[in-house]
Amino acid sequence: LPWWKVRDALLEEVKTREDKIKIHLGVSLDEVVENDDGSYLATFKDSNLQLTASFIIGADGVNSVVRRNVLKLPPATPSGVFVWRGSMDTLLCEDLKKFQDIPIAKMTKLGDTMIMSYFNFHSAVVGQVAWVLTVCANLLPDYIKIDCGRTTPIDVMKAYMDNINEGADEELKETYKLAMLAFANTH
Repeated sequence: LPWWKVRDALLEEVKTREDKIKIHLGVSLDEVVENDDGSYLATFKDSNLQLTASFIIGADGVNSVVRRNVLKLPPATPSGVFVWRGSMDTLLCEDLKKFQDIPIAKMTKLGDTMIMSYFNFHSAVVGQVAWVLTVCANLLPDYIKIDCGRTTPIDVMKAYMDNINEGADEELKETYKLAMLAFANTH
């Protein structure tokens, strides 16, 4: 299933158990400490909110307070690999129907630095196809720069193709065309 369907299904399930599970959106975790009884105390930035719980799910990203305070793990180390992902509904327009013919997974390399993958992996969700673009930044040509949080997959692919357009073979041109179609129709 696409990640957003899983997220939404989990959120709906949690809402049915609001007497036992509390979700706090729009707050920033400051610190998590383990109490002597094995429970956890969470305090939040810019808020007087303090929570004591048996479980705290740390879905707070790569610079995770939970990772640092509870698991005692070192900060994440940048790998130089950037990954973008999305999904699209191939039933929306005629051009997208070609994605329905993709088997469970299709991967295409763009040079030595990028892999574009498509996943048509769940027959119960007809028409949903997920895509993933993986870019190894340290292998990118110097003219392509990635600014984390600002650069889009369209930016990276367009810069790559603009520079090699004369040398692009038909397979690469088709890969680029399909990727741009996927990006433009991502929800």
